[in-house]
Amino acid sequence: MDKFTDSERFNVEKIIHLNADTLDNQLKKEGIDEVGFIKIDTEGYELSILKGCSSCVENVVGLEVEVEFEPKYIRQPLFSEIDNYVKENGFTLLDLKRYYWKKFFFIINVYNSSR
Repeated sequence: MDKFTDSERFNVEKIIHLNADTLDNQLKKEGIDEVGFIKIDTEGYELSILKGCSSCVENVVGLEVEVEFEPKYIRQPLFSEIDNYVKENGFTLLDLKRYYWKKFFFIINVYNSSR
């Protein structure tokens, strides 16, 4: 927390460990066969989520993915790694939306399927 401005405003009382699941598994459990658009903003876990939804991405028309050019989180994949992964899966970069927060800079990427 010390990496954030005014971090003393946060009071971490407890850390809870949770089990995670892939988006593919969750969609299957819910009986959802098709997804048209996926938006991912998960503070550095975007690539892991994309890799965990390889089946549902096959029919997706578009993605909106938060990425960064400079690391903000430990072992966080940056723009180039995420961009390469989605291109390998048939998507083309359509738009970049710029947002600023203090000294950090990140871009939301909107991709559309070229399939």
